[in-house]
Amino acid sequence: MGEKKNKTTGLTKKQKVFADGVLSGKSQTQAAVDAGFRQPTNYGSALMSRDHIREYLFHKFEEVGIDNDLVAMKMKDGMDAMSPPKKDGGKQYEDWFTRRLYLDMYFRLRGLYAPEKTEHVEKRIVINMTPELVKGLLDAGAIDNKELEYIKGEVIETNKG
Repeated sequence: MGEKKNKTTGLTKKQKVFADGVLSGKSQTQAAVDAGFRQPTNYGSALMSRDHIREYLFHKFEEVGIDNDLVAMKMKDGMDAMSPPKKDGGKQYEDWFTRRLYLDMYFRLRGLYAPEKTEHVEKRIVINMTPELVKGLLDAGAIDNKELEYIKGEVIETNKG
């Protein structure tokens, strides 16, 4: 039976521990492991995609004064970033590296990037088996008659001579 959800947050105890871990600065993977999730390492990302977890995080942000206006203002600050002066009184220059990071974040949030291309590659292994090999596999118990039905292809005859 699954974990009970908290009536206030809508999260299970493990999900709340995960979300609070992310809020404390842990990586999604570390927060998932610390919360007791034992799935593959990308499970933190899967948890972050759940609406009720994101809603909990946004609620926590708002509790401490982080709202859309503040985020927009900080994004603008990042997009206007300047490099620190090399020496006291030195001239500042546009910090293009930081600006690119903020622009990238904005583009991702707005969904402005083209969808990533994925390519499906199907691979097939062809094993040519002689009747003797099939009989040997059956005799050795490596396969049984039911498994023999799943072997695709034809048994070929070889010319001996």
